[in-house]
Amino acid sequence: MNPYKGYIFDLDGTLLDSMGVWDQIDVDFLAKRGIDLPPDYMNAITSMTFHDAAAYTIKRFALPDSVDGLSREWKDMAAYAYGHTVRMKPYAKEYLMALRESGAKLAIATSMFPELCGPVLRNNGIDNLFHAICNTNESGCGKSRPDVFLLAAEKIGVTPGDCLVFEDILAAVKSAKSAGMDVCAVYDKTSENDWEEIKATADYAIVDFRDASNITVNKEGGVRMSFSRGLKERAAKVWEEGYNHPFVQELGKGTLDREKFKFYLLQDYLYLIQYAKVFAAAAVKSDTEEMMTNFTASQYLILADEMDIHREYMAGFGITREEILSVKPSLYNSAYTANMLAYGQTGGVAELLAAVFPCAWTYADYAKRLKEQYADRLEGNFYKTWIENYASDAFLESFEWFFDALDNLVSNMTDKQREKITEIFISSVEFEYLFWDMAYKVKMSY
Repeated sequence: MNPYKGYIFDLDGTLLDSMGVWDQIDVDFLAKRGIDLPPDYMNAITSMTFHDAAAYTIKRFALPDSVDGLSREWKDMAAYAYGHTVRMKPYAKEYLMALRESGAKLAIATSMFPELCGPVLRNNGIDNLFHAICNTNESGCGKSRPDVFLLAAEKIGVTPGDCLVFEDILAAVKSAKSAGMDVCAVYDKTSENDWEEIKATADYAIVDFRDASNITVNKEGGVRMSFSRGLKERAAKVWEEGYNHPFVQELGKGTLDREKFKFYLLQDYLYLIQYAKVFAAAAVKSDTEEMMTNFTASQYLILADEMDIHREYMAGFGITREEILSVKPSLYNSAYTANMLAYGQTGGVAELLAAVFPCAWTYADYAKRLKEQYADRLEGNFYKTWIENYASDAFLESFEWFFDALDNLVSNMTDKQREKITEIFISSVEFEYLFWDMAYKVKMSY
């Protein structure tokens, strides 16, 4: 059952992975006029209407342009991207479809040009999911005031207190709250500097919309997210830095130097052997038959299915068994696996699960996003098999049990104990980042 009757969504930076488009437009627009982009410019205009942003830009840089002319230029620069290349954030479409199917009322509250809104919705196949689309031009002011959110609620016939707003910008989060609405903050790299304040202001926060599907009603009638689903939000900064690392991005583009991938394969092969040992330790420490079965099944999948992908690529590189056996783990590899194995000796099952969780979860998340972001480049991509394996439903299902298992394990823990589990999880996400960086730089040690 939905905790809310109405759901109101921002577009840029919330449903759409599009803020980079506007970053580039700002750079190109000002460069044409011989002006370097000031570091505070984006934050200054981010919650304004396009009309107000144009007026501000003209005044700040003493431009001869008219407001209408400048707005038209911005719109023309963005038209192709919104009609063809801008994609949705991970799991957003699935979440919208599930909400619509459940009978919830859906609305958009955006500062986007109306002429861009239709094409980008059609481009992503979601134009038929919303009951109302509201623009700040229509409400008469930017998102630093709540008017556009109130207008959206009015159009879908839901009182503000029964609405949940999804936003990525601090000013918009604050104004939606001032309207009496609950707010779910959505992480976007462009708002990274405000993320801690955004989280503190919003009712809760997510990194992607898979997390949003776990919003539940607690016994007091409020809203909460499961502990396990909330871990990604706690590690949001390094999680996103991992996805944007050159190693990961060049995998998606198919441009990654093959010698770097070869180095990664050999190091990851060694890693997986140690990783499998952690699952064995967790099985030994498990108190229930179900948990033991899950850990041993996961260990088998690591040693069989997952390592098969590595063996396939290594065979393509002509790597012999002797070469594999002669490889030494890098310092970063050894530190990561030693950290996990230490929990096998000193920790409980919750600590072990928190330590191994990020490896599977980041791989599934990154691969799915790469598959969507670089869909037009996948055919002919040397790394297609790697991407499709980790983006597959089968791989996701292989660790789906982690979520409920960890939630059950921490259910009777104190806040201090839960925080320790969170720290272990974040530490492993950081190690994942270091592993990508190690592979990209082909580094064996410091």
